[in-house]
Amino acid sequence: MVRIAIVDDEEKIRLGLARLIERIGEAFRVTGVFAGGTEFMDALERLEADLAIVDVKMPVLDGLELIERARAVRPDLYFAVLSGFDEFEYARRALRNGVLDYLLKPVGEKELRDLLVRVGELVSRSRQRRLSALEDSLALAVGSDREAVPTHLRERALATLDRSGLFDGCAVLMLLQTHPAVSKDVLESRLKREGNELAVASLAENMIAAVIRIGDNESSFDRLCAAMEEWMEQTAADDVRVGVSSAFSGTAQFPAACRGAETALQHAWYAPQRRALYKEMAARPLEKNDAVQLFFLLEREFWPSVEILDVSRAIQALRAWTSEIGQQRIPWKTLSAGFETIYAMLGGKTAGANDEPVWDPRRYPGWFAYAEHFLARAQEVLHKRRDKRQESRVVEKIKSFIHRHYQTEIKLSRLAEEVFLSPSYLSKLFHAETGQTITDYLISYRIERAKALLLENNGLKTYEIGEKVGYPDPAYFNKIFKKIVGLTPKEYRERVR
Repeated sequence: MVRIAIVDDEEKIRLGLARLIERIGEAFRVTGVFAGGTEFMDALERLEADLAIVDVKMPVLDGLELIERARAVRPDLYFAVLSGFDEFEYARRALRNGVLDYLLKPVGEKELRDLLVRVGELVSRSRQRRLSALEDSLALAVGSDREAVPTHLRERALATLDRSGLFDGCAVLMLLQTHPAVSKDVLESRLKREGNELAVASLAENMIAAVIRIGDNESSFDRLCAAMEEWMEQTAADDVRVGVSSAFSGTAQFPAACRGAETALQHAWYAPQRRALYKEMAARPLEKNDAVQLFFLLEREFWPSVEILDVSRAIQALRAWTSEIGQQRIPWKTLSAGFETIYAMLGGKTAGANDEPVWDPRRYPGWFAYAEHFLARAQEVLHKRRDKRQESRVVEKIKSFIHRHYQTEIKLSRLAEEVFLSPSYLSKLFHAETGQTITDYLISYRIERAKALLLENNGLKTYEIGEKVGYPDPAYFNKIFKKIVGLTPKEYRERVR
């Protein structure tokens, strides 16, 4: 719909033009009729209009001056001018100043229709551009990787959302996860029936984000949630999870709304029913510290069973553990990292390989599907491990960590944190798989790196080489090197050259 304002000091022309526009069709609506430029300017900021038809000659504030002032306030507004035959010079000046068209009095229906149709096409294209920019900005501001987005781009996205007016008054952020994916247009169509201004954007992994203005009363929020629950029951998607933030106002509160909507969505994802809506105020914060402690519960039954490759007992223990995880509702980020680590420790390929699962919860309809998929893949890997007796991925990860950090002090407790195991259990596992203690492996790797540096004609003194491989004390470096190699570093360098 094209919204039109009329500004003319002659009442007969104002009213006649308004009736003529109404006859042309429902696609055009008069949203304001003004007797002069001052009256029009007073209402301009809150006026809903796409086109203003302005009389050229009016007392106090003529049409051309009015257009110049109005453009400073509303650069998005199109203008056309009304003029008589003796005011043609005014009309020509108006056209030079970027006015869309001029209409000669008395205005004919055909020329008015032609103007309105042309404005309608311009408005439609302009709205589509703004809508696309709004969707892109919303996706950028809400997406899961938004923290990685450069600050200036994130600020630009928020500024675009702010200019749209969506943050005026109160608004909410809604995040949806659907399986199979639902078109954002379907959701947008349903939400528009509530009469709210909104922006909807598709995100990765079957997710949709929507910012919706709800006004300043609590009943609007409740009506919106009720409408969403009704839509959830009617949609063709098998699984629908929805998280709704608390009401917020302004750009400064938007990041908090993102966190609130994400927390609510994650609670809905864990819900046993396949269609669930959670509001931020009803969703307790997800405790990261509790989540980390839960991974150590695997030491009771699971890891001992894995060590002897008792697959049925290991899966039984893992199923009990996943049940506990589901009750605790671990944050997605911690959940994904933990499951990925456990899967790798069991011997699964690195997450993200073409034929391997990615443990991002957003790829799954809900917690039950996620846990069952994990249990199935864990059982599959354990069977393969039992058959092949392959080296534990835990040991591989520890070796890789040592290779990357051998120059620094490496504590057993730090290595244990890296693989979510207790220090004592990690030590036993490493020795069982390699025949070496972690300390012996670290020493042998450092000495091998020192031997390589001694062979190079790099001008480094022996104590400098000791520092580079993690032994800042020259005397201790000489002692440990001779113990392993049978020569001091200096003797070794002289002999091999």
